[in-house]
Amino acid sequence: MGCGQAARERVWAPGSFDFWSMLLLGVSLVFQCAHWREFPLYLDAYYHLAAMRGFAAAGGWVGTAFWEYAPVGRPHVYPPFYHLLQLTMAGVGIAPLDIARFFEVAAFPVFLLVFWYITRRLYSAGAAFFFLILATSVRMFLYVLSNNIPATLAAICGGLAWYSLLRRRYGSAGVFLLFSLYSHSLIPWLFLGGIGLYCAGKARRAAFYRLTGICLAGAAPLVYHQLRYFRFIQYIRVPEMFIFEIGLLQTFIFCVAVIVLWKRRAEYRLLYLLAMMLVPFLITHWNRFFSGYGLLPFLMLAGIFLEQCRRQLTPAAQRLFPAAAFLLLHLAAPSIIALPDAVRVECSGSWLAEQCGVGKPLDVIKNRGLLFQGIFPELAQIILSRTQPGEIIDAPYRYVAGILSVLTGRPTASAMLQEVRPFANFDRHRHTALYVALRQEPGGAEPPEVAHLQQRYSFTVCERTPTAVILKNTQPTAQVTPIPAVIPAKVCFGIIGCLLALVILEHTLRRQPGRRDSRAA
Repeated sequence: MGCGQAARERVWAPGSFDFWSMLLLGVSLVFQCAHWREFPLYLDAYYHLAAMRGFAAAGGWVGTAFWEYAPVGRPHVYPPFYHLLQLTMAGVGIAPLDIARFFEVAAFPVFLLVFWYITRRLYSAGAAFFFLILATSVRMFLYVLSNNIPATLAAICGGLAWYSLLRRRYGSAGVFLLFSLYSHSLIPWLFLGGIGLYCAGKARRAAFYRLTGICLAGAAPLVYHQLRYFRFIQYIRVPEMFIFEIGLLQTFIFCVAVIVLWKRRAEYRLLYLLAMMLVPFLITHWNRFFSGYGLLPFLMLAGIFLEQCRRQLTPAAQRLFPAAAFLLLHLAAPSIIALPDAVRVECSGSWLAEQCGVGKPLDVIKNRGLLFQGIFPELAQIILSRTQPGEIIDAPYRYVAGILSVLTGRPTASAMLQEVRPFANFDRHRHTALYVALRQEPGGAEPPEVAHLQQRYSFTVCERTPTAVILKNTQPTAQVTPIPAVIPAKVCFGIIGCLLALVILEHTLRRQPGRRDSRAA
């Protein structure tokens, strides 16, 4: 019997930890897919779709966001890897909303699968299973991972880089770390810092220097571009940063695990270092620390600790312990829900319990089924019929304008994310060809900006719907022409393909008989 066949039989053996892990991962994926039509749940998805459409219009990566703050634009300093992945799907004809749905549906199960695999290979199947139980028991963990796809992608690539380093696959570690650096502007540096501290000893220092040198050389163009336009970046503390959930029982297990496993801290050193490196999220994004990526090392340590606890029990108790842990964490564990203006304690079950109908939905998720209000598809059709490509649209709310821009491919005079300022101050209304003024409620009074735009600018009402008043500018002063790509899409995809080929080649060589593939001590 070959090793691969033996491994498959262990995974699918009924009653094994691997079997139940696969079942839990499968259930998570099924529940995500069941809500396919409700996605995208989050407004950030539309920002990334707008960037992808801008790349498509430019023909590849471009450093100026000409599709926002039109016609002056603003620097596009966001790492491009996620947008390039989206662009590959758009290139084969997949609709923008379906692209966003795919990534939001897949983000949570893929994240769980990757770190379950890492935990299983480095520690044990039992520790990996308890990691899954804990990770699926905090409701907001799923929402944070799904809302911030580039950050989730960076964390996945950072985890694979860390695992590859421990397995002495230095080429793969460099590639995954480079993908992480081109996915997000903060998370990869935290992973790199943790790896640097882990490799501080003489035995690992040379490997770390090589790894860091290659990654920094590869990331130099992006870093240079970001530093070049650093003066346009501004830090904004949005309310979403302060909405988080803390599972009280989970946190208790985390604390006990950190204390108990400290006696073997040399074995789990990288987990402790990673926990320390993720502390900056307490300054920038509380929700990403308490309910997101900051939980990762604690989830893994807690999974290891629970498996060690199980092994201390009698054979009969060992068989009951996983089910008891699952039921307790998913049905009975209380949580602290923190909002910008209130804090409350709930005992309403996990996300999986919610999907099974025995838990309370998380009411802080405000945008469920946003598109199914029927507003945006109708308004998008009106915009397409009333404007030409390159004409600028706008709306009183920047995310409304951004969503309509994604659905129509028209540039917008506003911008969704405010962290990067425009190249220059300008009069939005003077350049706007079509303005969509939303009513406060269907069939309600006309928005006050309608009269203002008619009196001060050359706007006339061209269409009224129960939800909006659409105004056409009879004298728009600008149109937008896409800026040609700095790096063509084919070159970008070629580089990504070569890097992936390097990972496959190293993996293949390492698996050849006689080659050593041991863990780094």
